[in-house]
Amino acid sequence: MIAFIFLTPITLFFGVTVSVLISMLEGLVCAFFIVLGVLDLKSIDELDKIKDRKTSKQFSIIARINIFVGFVVFSMIIYKGINKRVDYKLKNEGVFTTARILDGEHISRKLLRRTTKNNIYNIEIVYEDTLKNKKYQFKTEIEGDIFNLLSKNQEVDIIYLPESPSIFKIMVGNNITKFKDVPNRDLNFTDFERLLSLEDTEDIKSYLDSISFGWEKEEDENMVVFNNKLKGELVSIPNGKLYYKSENIGSLMN
Repeated sequence: MIAFIFLTPITLFFGVTVSVLISMLEGLVCAFFIVLGVLDLKSIDELDKIKDRKTSKQFSIIARINIFVGFVVFSMIIYKGINKRVDYKLKNEGVFTTARILDGEHISRKLLRRTTKNNIYNIEIVYEDTLKNKKYQFKTEIEGDIFNLLSKNQEVDIIYLPESPSIFKIMVGNNITKFKDVPNRDLNFTDFERLLSLEDTEDIKSYLDSISFGWEKEEDENMVVFNNKLKGELVSIPNGKLYYKSENIGSLMN
């Protein structure tokens, strides 16, 4: 199992479904060899000997239980272990750049005629490798919670591996906390008090950036608005009054 975690090429983990299938296959292999050990078999050829044993039914039950439990446990450990490798490599060798979402699709399919559905979220993304001055365009599968934060033609920050351009993470949701070292939380009443004490718009922008990623300053003749499209939050402080709007709250407060 440890060999699978450290020797599986991370370039194979380019989509959620593919990553899960690889982990399941490797987990099944690990579980199978565990069963060989439980049944005290030295090779696969000795599986035929079970048929001649009086306790073949008992061995069969033990084998099935161990394969199933081992398959589930090992698959999860391998999946998380390889993803940890990807994150570690991105943190240490990754490069930040801006990407654009070209398109996206949500595919929902029923599994084996059951009510359970398999949801697949695909996006098409383009970005420029700032080190090689080369553009890359990929269609890849991502998690549903990240997909729901994106929109067509949206520009987002990503972190990618120069040696493997298909390996990247989009800077939304939990990825911001993981790779940007920013809390990425919603504003609260303590923040409102702090914002009201600030007069310079750059100080306000800096404070907002320390709380979450994605704030943009928008100005017109009447007021300055700070908008975070990634989190669905909006802040404005005209004439000493604070206006706040959030998609999570769905209301405007002052």
